Amino acid sequence: MSSILVVDDDPVQLADLKLAAEASGRTVRAVKNHKEAVDLLSEKFDLIVTDLAMEDDDEAGFSVLRAARERDQNCPVIIVTGRPSPARSRRAVELGAFDFVDRNARNVDVTRLLQHKITLALHHR
Repeated sequence: MSSILVVDDDPVQLADLKLAAEASGRTVRAVKNHKEAVDLLSEKFDLIVTDLAMEDDDEAGFSVLRAARERDQNCPVIIVTGRPSPARSRRAVELGAFDFVDRNARNVDVTRLLQHKITLALHHR
């Protein structure tokens, strides 16, 4: 069965990411910081969904993305953030992110959007 790694330092946001990922029917592993996530990348994941800004690092999610790329070029990574910017979005794409999601998008059910992006990413793999 496919497995998904979700990463966020905010417990409420982590629970939301986990819920969105579990809707795919896959096994979900949830961790609360980018260091734990990087340590777990010796395991095989079919998808990673990570917050961008965690703890005192506004770009911690990029560390997860870079580490994932070093270990498996084909593992899609979705970056989620509450503080999007064109520069961050561009950087995510340049680093190889599958998608970049604004968790504060207006008039959007972000959980449903993430479920859709997760489904697309898993089929893309």
